[in-house]
Amino acid sequence: MLAWLRWLPWLPVWAEPEELWELRAKLIKPSAHKAPRYVSFLPGHWLLLLRESRFDYCYWTNVFSVTEANLLEKGFSIKSLHEVSKCGPSIEHGCSFFDAEVIRKDPASASLFNSKAPDGYLGSLIGHYWVGQGSCSEFLDKDPFMQVPSPLRVLHPPGLWGRWLRRSLQEVGLEADSLSDRSLIDTALEAMPEICTDSVTDVWDSQWPDGTTPKSMLVIGCSTMAGEPTQPLIDKGAGGLFLDMDRRAIRVARAQSSAPNRLIMNITVAPHTVGSLLKEYKAFVEDLEVLQVDIDSFDGPMVQALLKLTQPKAVVVEIRDFVPFPFRYACLDSDTKSLPWGGANFAFWQHLLAQHGLYLVRMDHRDAVFARRKAPDRRKFLGIMACYLRQYLLKPNPLQMVGPHTLDQNTIFRQHWISSEPTTALS
Repeated sequence: MLAWLRWLPWLPVWAEPEELWELRAKLIKPSAHKAPRYVSFLPGHWLLLLRESRFDYCYWTNVFSVTEANLLEKGFSIKSLHEVSKCGPSIEHGCSFFDAEVIRKDPASASLFNSKAPDGYLGSLIGHYWVGQGSCSEFLDKDPFMQVPSPLRVLHPPGLWGRWLRRSLQEVGLEADSLSDRSLIDTALEAMPEICTDSVTDVWDSQWPDGTTPKSMLVIGCSTMAGEPTQPLIDKGAGGLFLDMDRRAIRVARAQSSAPNRLIMNITVAPHTVGSLLKEYKAFVEDLEVLQVDIDSFDGPMVQALLKLTQPKAVVVEIRDFVPFPFRYACLDSDTKSLPWGGANFAFWQHLLAQHGLYLVRMDHRDAVFARRKAPDRRKFLGIMACYLRQYLLKPNPLQMVGPHTLDQNTIFRQHWISSEPTTALS
Protein backbone atom coordinates (compact mmCIF):
# COMPACT_ATOMS: atom_id res chain seq x y z
CA MET A 1 0.00 0.00 0.00
CA LEU A 2 1.21 3.53 -0.66
CA ALA A 3 3.40 4.88 2.11
CA TRP A 4 1.29 8.02 2.59
CA LEU A 5 -1.63 5.90 3.79
CA ARG A 6 0.15 4.65 6.91
CA TRP A 7 -0.77 7.63 9.03
CA LEU A 8 -4.30 8.29 7.75
CA PRO A 9 -6.20 5.82 9.98
CA TRP A 10 -4.84 7.71 13.00
CA LEU A 11 -6.36 11.03 11.96
CA PRO A 12 -9.02 12.60 14.20
CA VAL A 13 -12.59 11.57 13.50
CA TRP A 14 -13.64 15.17 12.71
CA ALA A 15 -14.24 15.71 9.04
CA GLU A 16 -16.94 17.12 6.79
CA PRO A 17 -20.68 17.01 7.49
CA GLU A 18 -21.60 13.39 8.05
CA GLU A 19 -23.95 13.30 5.06
CA LEU A 20 -20.94 13.33 2.74
CA TRP A 21 -19.75 10.02 4.16
CA GLU A 22 -22.79 8.30 5.65
CA LEU A 23 -23.95 5.09 4.03
CA ARG A 24 -26.77 2.72 4.89
CA ALA A 25 -26.74 -0.90 3.79
CA LYS A 26 -28.57 -4.18 4.29
CA LEU A 27 -29.09 -7.58 2.74
CA ILE A 28 -32.58 -8.60 1.61
CA LYS A 29 -34.13 -11.51 -0.21
CA PRO A 30 -34.66 -10.52 -3.85
CA SER A 31 -38.22 -10.08 -5.04
CA ALA A 32 -39.36 -12.06 -8.07
CA HIS A 33 -38.64 -9.23 -10.55
CA LYS A 34 -35.14 -8.75 -9.15
CA ALA A 35 -34.14 -12.42 -9.05
CA PRO A 36 -33.43 -13.49 -12.65
CA ARG A 37 -33.05 -17.19 -13.35
CA TYR A 38 -29.33 -17.04 -14.02
CA VAL A 39 -28.49 -16.36 -10.36
CA SER A 40 -30.06 -19.54 -9.03
CA PHE A 41 -26.96 -21.72 -9.29
CA LEU A 42 -26.34 -21.25 -5.54
CA PRO A 43 -28.68 -20.90 -2.57
CA GLY A 44 -28.10 -18.07 -0.12
CA HIS A 45 -28.93 -15.44 -2.75
CA TRP A 46 -29.36 -11.91 -1.38
CA LEU A 47 -29.41 -8.39 -2.70
CA LEU A 48 -26.88 -6.05 -1.14
CA LEU A 49 -28.58 -2.66 -0.90
CA LEU A 50 -26.74 0.65 -0.54
CA ARG A 51 -28.80 3.68 0.45
CA GLU A 52 -27.60 7.26 0.12
CA SER A 53 -28.17 9.45 3.14
CA ARG A 54 -29.45 12.56 1.34
CA PHE A 55 -31.59 10.83 -1.29
CA ASP A 56 -34.40 8.32 -1.30
CA TYR A 57 -32.27 6.26 -3.65
CA CYS A 58 -30.84 2.76 -3.49
CA TYR A 59 -28.34 0.69 -5.46
CA TRP A 60 -28.20 -3.08 -5.39
CA THR A 61 -26.15 -6.04 -6.51
CA ASN A 62 -26.18 -9.83 -6.07
CA VAL A 63 -24.57 -11.53 -3.09
CA PHE A 64 -24.37 -15.25 -2.38
CA SER A 65 -23.61 -16.30 1.19
CA VAL A 66 -21.98 -19.71 0.93
CA THR A 67 -22.18 -22.30 3.70
CA GLU A 68 -20.55 -25.70 3.94
CA ALA A 69 -23.95 -27.30 3.26
CA ASN A 70 -24.19 -25.29 0.01
CA LEU A 71 -20.86 -26.65 -1.17
CA LEU A 72 -21.81 -30.24 -0.41
CA GLU A 73 -25.19 -29.82 -2.14
CA LYS A 74 -23.68 -28.35 -5.33
CA GLY A 75 -20.43 -30.32 -5.34
CA PHE A 76 -18.31 -27.16 -5.28
CA SER A 77 -15.05 -26.47 -3.49
CA ILE A 78 -13.74 -23.29 -1.93
CA LYS A 79 -11.04 -23.26 -4.61
CA SER A 80 -13.66 -23.35 -7.36
CA LEU A 81 -15.50 -20.39 -5.79
CA HIS A 82 -12.30 -18.34 -5.82
CA GLU A 83 -12.13 -19.02 -9.57
CA VAL A 84 -15.65 -17.66 -10.25
CA SER A 85 -15.51 -14.39 -12.18
CA LYS A 86 -19.15 -13.92 -13.26
CA CYS A 87 -22.48 -14.52 -11.52
CA GLY A 88 -24.52 -13.77 -14.64
CA PRO A 89 -24.44 -13.67 -18.44
CA SER A 90 -22.55 -10.41 -19.06
CA ILE A 91 -19.59 -8.40 -17.84
CA GLU A 92 -21.82 -6.29 -15.60
CA HIS A 93 -22.50 -9.44 -13.57
CA GLY A 94 -18.84 -9.97 -12.68
CA CYS A 95 -18.36 -11.21 -9.11
CA SER A 96 -15.62 -12.30 -6.72
CA PHE A 97 -15.51 -14.60 -3.71
CA PHE A 98 -14.40 -13.32 -0.29
CA ASP A 99 -13.60 -15.72 2.53
CA ALA A 100 -15.46 -15.08 5.78
CA GLU A 101 -12.14 -14.29 7.49
CA VAL A 102 -11.56 -11.40 5.05
CA ILE A 103 -15.07 -10.01 5.56
CA ARG A 104 -14.72 -10.18 9.36
CA LYS A 105 -11.63 -7.94 9.35
CA ASP A 106 -13.93 -4.92 9.20
CA PRO A 107 -16.49 -4.77 12.06
CA ALA A 108 -19.17 -2.97 10.02
CA SER A 109 -18.85 -5.41 7.12
CA ALA A 110 -18.86 -8.35 9.50
CA SER A 111 -22.14 -7.17 11.05
CA LEU A 112 -23.69 -6.61 7.63
CA PHE A 113 -22.78 -9.98 6.12
CA ASN A 114 -23.25 -11.95 9.37
CA SER A 115 -26.81 -10.62 9.71
CA LYS A 116 -28.14 -13.19 7.24
CA ALA A 117 -25.91 -16.08 8.27
CA PRO A 118 -26.27 -16.38 12.06
CA ASP A 119 -25.09 -20.00 11.97
CA GLY A 120 -21.91 -19.09 10.14
CA TYR A 121 -20.79 -19.11 6.54
CA LEU A 122 -17.63 -19.79 4.55
CA GLY A 123 -17.71 -16.59 2.54
CA SER A 124 -19.67 -14.60 -0.02
CA LEU A 125 -19.72 -14.10 -3.76
CA ILE A 126 -20.21 -10.35 -4.31
CA GLY A 127 -21.05 -8.55 -7.55
CA HIS A 128 -18.47 -6.15 -8.94
CA TYR A 129 -21.02 -3.51 -9.95
CA TRP A 130 -24.32 -2.08 -8.80
CA VAL A 131 -26.62 -3.82 -11.28
CA GLY A 132 -29.78 -1.96 -10.32
CA GLN A 133 -30.91 1.34 -8.86
CA GLY A 134 -34.11 3.09 -7.95
CA SER A 135 -36.27 4.44 -5.16
CA CYS A 136 -35.68 2.98 -1.71
CA SER A 137 -39.41 3.03 -0.92
CA GLU A 138 -39.96 -0.64 -1.75
CA PHE A 139 -37.14 -1.64 0.60
CA LEU A 140 -38.33 0.24 3.72
CA ASP A 141 -39.61 -2.86 5.50
CA LYS A 142 -39.18 -3.95 9.12
CA ASP A 143 -35.58 -4.96 8.44
CA PRO A 144 -33.69 -1.69 9.03
CA PHE A 145 -30.70 -0.39 7.12
CA MET A 146 -27.41 -0.56 8.99
CA GLN A 147 -25.16 2.49 9.21
CA VAL A 148 -21.77 1.68 7.70
CA PRO A 149 -18.77 3.98 7.29
CA SER A 150 -17.63 4.69 3.76
CA PRO A 151 -14.60 2.52 3.02
CA LEU A 152 -13.11 5.50 1.17
CA ARG A 153 -13.13 7.75 4.20
CA VAL A 154 -9.82 6.56 5.63
CA LEU A 155 -8.07 7.65 2.44
CA HIS A 156 -8.67 11.36 3.02
CA PRO A 157 -7.44 13.91 5.55
CA PRO A 158 -9.91 15.97 7.61
CA GLY A 159 -11.36 19.06 5.99
CA LEU A 160 -10.74 17.78 2.48
CA TRP A 161 -14.03 18.68 0.81
CA GLY A 162 -14.07 22.34 1.79
CA ARG A 163 -10.57 22.75 0.42
CA TRP A 164 -11.43 20.69 -2.67
CA LEU A 165 -14.47 22.85 -3.45
CA ARG A 166 -12.42 26.03 -2.95
CA ARG A 167 -9.73 24.71 -5.28
CA SER A 168 -12.37 23.74 -7.85
CA LEU A 169 -13.82 27.26 -7.84
CA GLN A 170 -10.35 28.68 -8.40
CA GLU A 171 -9.81 26.27 -11.32
CA VAL A 172 -12.66 27.95 -13.24
CA GLY A 173 -11.94 31.51 -12.08
CA LEU A 174 -14.76 31.88 -9.54
CA GLU A 175 -14.25 33.74 -6.24
CA ALA A 176 -14.01 31.51 -3.16
CA ASP A 177 -12.33 33.55 -0.42
CA SER A 178 -15.48 35.14 1.00
CA LEU A 179 -16.94 31.79 2.14
CA SER A 180 -15.73 29.46 4.86
CA ASP A 181 -15.14 25.81 4.05
CA ARG A 182 -18.36 24.89 5.87
CA SER A 183 -20.33 27.49 3.88
CA LEU A 184 -18.91 26.13 0.63
CA ILE A 185 -20.06 22.62 1.58
CA ASP A 186 -23.52 23.76 2.70
CA THR A 187 -24.04 25.77 -0.49
CA ALA A 188 -22.88 22.85 -2.62
CA LEU A 189 -25.25 20.40 -0.92
CA GLU A 190 -28.15 22.85 -1.21
CA ALA A 191 -27.60 23.40 -4.95
CA MET A 192 -26.77 19.79 -5.82
CA PRO A 193 -30.39 18.58 -6.49
CA GLU A 194 -30.69 21.14 -9.29
CA ILE A 195 -28.07 19.19 -11.26
CA CYS A 196 -28.08 15.66 -9.87
CA THR A 197 -30.66 13.19 -11.06
CA ASP A 198 -31.31 9.48 -11.23
CA SER A 199 -31.59 9.73 -15.02
CA VAL A 200 -30.76 12.60 -17.37
CA THR A 201 -33.88 11.73 -19.37
CA ASP A 202 -35.83 14.03 -17.03
CA VAL A 203 -34.20 17.14 -18.53
CA TRP A 204 -35.87 17.07 -21.95
CA ASP A 205 -39.32 18.34 -20.97
CA SER A 206 -37.73 21.61 -19.93
CA GLN A 207 -35.73 21.86 -23.17
CA TRP A 208 -38.51 20.82 -25.58
CA PRO A 209 -41.81 21.02 -23.66
CA ASP A 210 -45.16 19.50 -24.54
CA GLY A 211 -45.11 17.90 -27.99
CA THR A 212 -42.17 19.82 -29.42
CA THR A 213 -39.03 18.04 -30.60
CA PRO A 214 -35.59 19.09 -31.82
CA LYS A 215 -35.31 19.86 -35.54
CA SER A 216 -32.75 17.08 -35.86
CA MET A 217 -30.48 14.83 -33.79
CA LEU A 218 -27.14 13.16 -34.42
CA VAL A 219 -26.53 10.10 -32.25
CA ILE A 220 -23.21 8.31 -32.74
CA GLY A 221 -23.33 5.05 -30.82
CA CYS A 222 -27.11 4.70 -30.86
CA SER A 223 -27.12 0.90 -30.21
CA THR A 224 -30.73 -0.33 -30.48
CA MET A 225 -32.20 3.15 -29.86
CA ALA A 226 -33.71 1.91 -26.61
CA GLY A 227 -32.78 3.07 -23.12
CA GLU A 228 -30.89 6.07 -24.47
CA PRO A 229 -30.33 9.26 -22.45
CA THR A 230 -32.26 11.03 -25.24
CA GLN A 231 -35.05 8.42 -25.20
CA PRO A 232 -37.92 10.87 -24.48
CA LEU A 233 -37.00 12.81 -27.64
CA ILE A 234 -36.81 9.62 -29.70
CA ASP A 235 -40.17 8.50 -28.30
CA LYS A 236 -41.72 11.85 -29.26
CA GLY A 237 -40.62 11.29 -32.87
CA ALA A 238 -37.48 13.38 -33.18
CA GLY A 239 -35.67 12.69 -36.43
CA GLY A 240 -32.05 12.74 -37.47
CA LEU A 241 -29.06 10.53 -38.13
CA PHE A 242 -28.51 7.50 -35.87
CA LEU A 243 -25.28 5.52 -36.23
CA ASP A 244 -23.68 2.47 -34.67
CA MET A 245 -20.95 0.02 -35.65
CA ASP A 246 -22.88 -2.95 -34.22
CA ARG A 247 -24.79 -4.55 -37.11
CA ARG A 248 -27.15 -6.52 -34.87
CA ALA A 249 -28.03 -3.48 -32.79
CA ILE A 250 -28.82 -1.49 -35.92
CA ARG A 251 -31.11 -4.25 -37.20
CA VAL A 252 -33.08 -3.99 -33.94
CA ALA A 253 -33.10 -0.20 -34.12
CA ARG A 254 -34.45 -0.24 -37.67
CA ALA A 255 -37.13 -2.77 -36.77
CA GLN A 256 -38.34 -0.82 -33.75
CA SER A 257 -37.61 2.85 -34.42
CA SER A 258 -37.61 3.52 -38.18
CA ALA A 259 -39.41 6.66 -39.36
CA PRO A 260 -39.36 8.81 -42.52
CA ASN A 261 -37.41 11.54 -40.74
CA ARG A 262 -34.69 9.14 -39.52
CA LEU A 263 -31.70 7.52 -41.13
CA ILE A 264 -30.42 4.59 -39.05
CA MET A 265 -27.09 3.27 -40.29
CA ASN A 266 -24.53 0.58 -39.52
CA ILE A 267 -21.35 2.56 -40.02
CA THR A 268 -18.03 3.32 -38.33
CA VAL A 269 -17.19 7.00 -37.92
CA ALA A 270 -13.93 8.74 -37.00
CA PRO A 271 -13.25 12.39 -36.10
CA HIS A 272 -11.57 13.04 -39.47
CA THR A 273 -14.55 11.64 -41.42
CA VAL A 274 -17.45 13.44 -39.72
CA GLY A 275 -17.23 16.41 -42.07
CA SER A 276 -17.92 14.31 -45.16
CA LEU A 277 -20.59 12.39 -43.24
CA LEU A 278 -22.50 15.58 -42.42
CA LYS A 279 -22.32 16.71 -46.04
CA GLU A 280 -23.47 13.36 -47.43
CA TYR A 281 -26.47 13.11 -45.11
CA LYS A 282 -27.21 16.81 -44.81
CA ALA A 283 -30.96 16.29 -45.14
CA PHE A 284 -31.04 14.47 -41.77
CA VAL A 285 -28.72 16.73 -39.76
CA GLU A 286 -29.58 20.19 -41.08
CA ASP A 287 -30.22 22.59 -38.19
CA LEU A 288 -28.76 20.03 -35.76
CA GLU A 289 -30.05 20.69 -32.25
CA VAL A 290 -29.06 17.60 -30.23
CA LEU A 291 -25.72 15.80 -30.41
CA GLN A 292 -25.12 12.54 -28.54
CA VAL A 293 -21.85 10.58 -28.69
CA ASP A 294 -21.20 7.31 -26.85
CA ILE A 295 -18.60 5.13 -28.58
CA ASP A 296 -16.33 4.30 -25.61
CA SER A 297 -13.18 5.31 -27.45
CA PHE A 298 -12.34 8.70 -29.01
CA ASP A 299 -15.56 10.36 -27.84
CA GLY A 300 -13.65 13.53 -26.93
CA PRO A 301 -12.02 14.15 -30.32
CA MET A 302 -15.29 13.16 -32.03
CA VAL A 303 -17.33 15.79 -30.19
CA GLN A 304 -14.52 18.29 -30.66
CA ALA A 305 -14.62 17.76 -34.43
CA LEU A 306 -18.40 17.96 -34.59
CA LEU A 307 -18.55 21.21 -32.62
CA LYS A 308 -16.37 22.85 -35.28
CA LEU A 309 -19.06 22.03 -37.85
CA THR A 310 -22.34 22.30 -35.92
CA GLN A 311 -24.00 24.40 -33.21
CA PRO A 312 -26.25 22.04 -31.24
CA LYS A 313 -28.46 23.36 -28.46
CA ALA A 314 -27.68 20.32 -26.31
CA VAL A 315 -24.85 17.78 -26.14
CA VAL A 316 -25.10 14.42 -24.37
CA VAL A 317 -21.95 12.56 -23.37
CA GLU A 318 -20.91 9.66 -21.17
CA ILE A 319 -18.65 10.38 -18.19
CA ARG A 320 -15.69 7.99 -17.84
CA ASP A 321 -14.09 9.30 -14.70
CA PHE A 322 -11.16 7.12 -13.72
CA VAL A 323 -9.03 10.31 -13.80
CA PRO A 324 -10.65 12.78 -11.35
CA PHE A 325 -11.28 16.51 -11.61
CA PRO A 326 -9.44 18.84 -12.28
CA PHE A 327 -7.32 16.60 -14.53
CA ARG A 328 -8.63 16.48 -18.09
CA TYR A 329 -8.53 13.15 -19.90
CA ALA A 330 -9.74 11.97 -23.31
CA CYS A 331 -8.89 8.82 -25.24
CA LEU A 332 -7.42 9.73 -28.62
CA ASP A 333 -7.64 6.31 -30.29
CA SER A 334 -10.29 3.77 -31.22
CA ASP A 335 -8.14 0.99 -29.77
CA THR A 336 -8.35 1.05 -25.97
CA LYS A 337 -6.08 -2.03 -25.67
CA SER A 338 -8.89 -3.99 -23.98
CA LEU A 339 -8.74 -1.54 -21.08
CA PRO A 340 -11.59 0.70 -19.86
CA TRP A 341 -9.73 3.82 -20.95
CA GLY A 342 -12.10 4.88 -23.71
CA GLY A 343 -14.16 8.05 -23.64
CA ALA A 344 -13.44 11.22 -21.69
CA ASN A 345 -13.76 12.41 -18.12
CA PHE A 346 -15.89 15.12 -16.54
CA ALA A 347 -13.13 17.75 -16.44
CA PHE A 348 -12.49 17.31 -20.17
CA TRP A 349 -16.16 17.65 -21.10
CA GLN A 350 -16.68 20.66 -18.88
CA HIS A 351 -13.66 22.45 -20.36
CA LEU A 352 -14.37 21.60 -24.01
CA LEU A 353 -18.08 22.34 -23.99
CA ALA A 354 -17.72 25.62 -22.08
CA GLN A 355 -15.61 26.87 -25.01
CA HIS A 356 -18.77 26.49 -27.13
CA GLY A 357 -21.20 28.07 -24.65
CA LEU A 358 -22.50 24.71 -23.43
CA TYR A 359 -22.82 24.17 -19.67
CA LEU A 360 -23.94 21.25 -17.52
CA VAL A 361 -27.67 21.09 -16.83
CA ARG A 362 -28.10 17.49 -15.66
CA MET A 363 -25.88 14.61 -14.56
CA ASP A 364 -26.62 11.04 -13.49
CA HIS A 365 -24.30 8.16 -12.59
CA ARG A 366 -23.29 7.70 -16.24
CA ASP A 367 -24.34 10.51 -18.58
CA ALA A 368 -24.29 14.30 -18.63
CA VAL A 369 -26.33 16.83 -20.61
CA PHE A 370 -24.83 20.20 -21.52
CA ALA A 371 -26.99 22.97 -22.99
CA ARG A 372 -26.58 26.53 -24.25
CA ARG A 373 -26.95 28.98 -21.37
CA LYS A 374 -24.91 31.46 -19.41
CA ALA A 375 -21.92 30.19 -17.45
CA PRO A 376 -22.81 28.93 -13.95
CA ASP A 377 -22.39 31.32 -11.05
CA ARG A 378 -20.64 30.25 -7.86
CA ARG A 379 -23.70 28.62 -6.31
CA LYS A 380 -24.57 26.65 -9.44
CA PHE A 381 -20.97 25.55 -9.93
CA LEU A 382 -20.75 24.31 -6.32
CA GLY A 383 -23.92 22.28 -6.96
CA ILE A 384 -22.30 20.81 -10.07
CA MET A 385 -19.22 19.79 -8.12
CA ALA A 386 -21.28 18.31 -5.28
CA CYS A 387 -23.19 16.25 -7.85
CA TYR A 388 -19.90 15.11 -9.35
CA LEU A 389 -18.75 14.03 -5.88
CA ARG A 390 -21.96 12.12 -5.33
CA GLN A 391 -22.08 10.36 -8.68
CA TYR A 392 -18.41 9.58 -9.29
CA LEU A 393 -16.14 10.01 -6.27
CA LEU A 394 -17.87 9.08 -3.00
CA LYS A 395 -19.95 6.03 -3.92
CA PRO A 396 -18.00 2.81 -3.27
CA ASN A 397 -18.41 -0.17 -5.54
CA PRO A 398 -19.89 -3.34 -3.99
CA LEU A 399 -16.55 -5.08 -3.44
CA GLN A 400 -15.32 -2.12 -1.42
CA MET A 401 -18.22 -2.64 1.02
CA VAL A 402 -16.18 -5.52 2.47
CA GLY A 403 -14.00 -2.84 4.06
CA PRO A 404 -11.05 -0.48 3.49
CA HIS A 405 -8.64 -3.42 3.62
CA THR A 406 -9.99 -4.60 0.24
CA LEU A 407 -9.35 -1.34 -1.65
CA ASP A 408 -7.31 -1.92 -4.79
CA GLN A 409 -4.30 0.16 -5.80
CA ASN A 410 -6.18 1.93 -8.61
CA THR A 411 -8.81 3.16 -6.14
CA ILE A 412 -6.18 4.28 -3.65
CA PHE A 413 -4.22 6.08 -6.35
CA ARG A 414 -7.32 7.82 -7.73
CA GLN A 415 -8.45 8.97 -4.28
CA HIS A 416 -4.90 10.20 -3.63
CA TRP A 417 -5.14 12.41 -6.70
CA ILE A 418 -8.39 13.85 -5.33
CA SER A 419 -6.76 14.72 -2.00
CA SER A 420 -3.58 16.17 -3.47
CA GLU A 421 -2.81 19.49 -5.06
CA PRO A 422 -2.67 18.90 -8.84
CA THR A 423 1.02 19.76 -9.10
CA THR A 424 1.81 17.35 -6.25
CA ALA A 425 -0.24 14.53 -7.80
CA LEU A 426 1.48 14.91 -11.16
CA SER A 427 4.91 14.78 -9.56
